[in-house]
Amino acid sequence: MYLDIEHHANLLPWQARQGRVVPARASLSETIAAVRAELARRPAAVLAVTGASNVTGECLPLAELAQIAHRHGARIAVDGAQLVPHRRIDMAAAGVDYLAFSGHKIYAPFGAGALVGRRDWLDAAPPYLAWHRRAGRPFLRSPADGQAQPGRDRGPCQPGTRQPRRRRRPAHRRPGGAGQPRPGLDLCRS
Repeated sequence: MYLDIEHHANLLPWQARQGRVVPARASLSETIAAVRAELARRPAAVLAVTGASNVTGECLPLAELAQIAHRHGARIAVDGAQLVPHRRIDMAAAGVDYLAFSGHKIYAPFGAGALVGRRDWLDAAPPYLAWHRRAGRPFLRSPADGQAQPGRDRGPCQPGTRQPRRRRRPAHRRPGGAGQPRPGLDLCRS
């Protein structure tokens, strides 16, 4: 179950899986009441919400939503991409089961990210398909052990594999190039 005000990273996967949507109401309290009513009407396994809106900057009350989800037997997954760079999140105190965010929001290398959560579901999850943009090919990973699947492409950046050749950065991203980025922002220099 998800809200219709989610960022595309948290909206499109649930739409593709025909998840249940709860339309946002005129106020936050009305939206929370609608979530509570929908979970009471028909329980769900997961309630997926955004931590902070990328449009309005509004932060949802995660602890309250976690209590509602848990009361109805659901787990809560939070898209923290817009929240993590600006606010410390105590997952245990808030009752958040899963937190996902992209690394570039916290100045990690492009393409890095994290899904932090309860080990029971993460270990039991089937392998997932990841796409490596630079190598231009997919590879299977197992979330349980982090290893490539037998008989499959080992994927890039694994011991014993050749590193893909890096593309040259555009002029506006090279040191001394046009539109030089501000110091400290280009942390992934080649």
